[in-house]
Formats: sequence, C-alpha cells, structure tokens
Amino acid sequence: MKGNKLSVLITGASTGIGRACALYLDNEGYKVYAGVRNSEDFDSLLKAGSDRIQPVILDVCEDEDVENTLRTILKDKDNTLFGLVNNAGIGISGLIEATPMTELKRIFEVNFFGLHRVSQAFLPLIRKNKGRIINIGSSSSFMSGPAL
Repeated sequence: MKGNKLSVLITGASTGIGRACALYLDNEGYKVYAGVRNSEDFDSLLKAGSDRIQPVILDVCEDEDVENTLRTILKDKDNTLFGLVNNAGIGISGLIEATPMTELKRIFEVNFFGLHRVSQAFLPLIRKNKGRIINIGSSSSFMSGPAL
C-alpha cells in the first residue's frame, strides 16, 4: 500500500491517539493532513513523519481553519481524500454545581459542534471518493465516575 494516492485528514493530531494515527498512516503510505493548533506541533510532525505528512493548522472550533484546510486539500490534485478521522476532543472533571457553564459550552463546541463542522465541510469529498469517516471518542461517553 506504500505510495498510494489516498489521503486522510486527522483532527487533534498534535498528541496521543491522533498523532499516533497520523504517523501510522503516513508509514502505511497515505498522504496525511494532520490537524494541529500550533506551530510547535506542526514542526514536530514535519520532523517525525515522511514527506507524505502535511500538518495543517486546524482548530475545529474555527470556521476559517476548516475552510483553509479544505482549500489546502482541494489544491492537492495528486491525492484523493478518502478518510476523515475526527479525533479532536476535550474533557473536564468536576462537580456539576462547581462547573462553570462556559466550560460545559466549550466541551460541546469542541466535541460536538467541532466534529459536525469538520464532517459537514469534508463530507462531499469523502462521499465523492467513497471514503470513510471515523469518530474517535472517549470511554467517558459510556461510563462515568464520581465528579466526571
């Protein structure tokens, strides 16, 4: 599969599962658009990956970042966007009575609306190329403990 023309966009690729997925798919021969939110993570992925990995500044809460990423991918005529991995996400812990509404709104902005924003923007390309969307979540979606 090395050197194929398929590409994948991964959100939340700065660290953890997103970064591991980006480097794995890069190693498997995919062109990887790795969504990060800062230049340090951008540079780190450039150093860690091959010439197939293309970090992009992508905050899933920012329409402009999503639009810029879409333009970047559309300019690349040598690749076919086949996959979207929605990995960006945040979590908090705390008692409901002590958790400010702004923190709860931020979670929904990233984890729900961000996923929707990115999926909606890239779905036409994914559909055209008969690709797949993968949503990565947390085990916290299925179970919770005290103050979670």
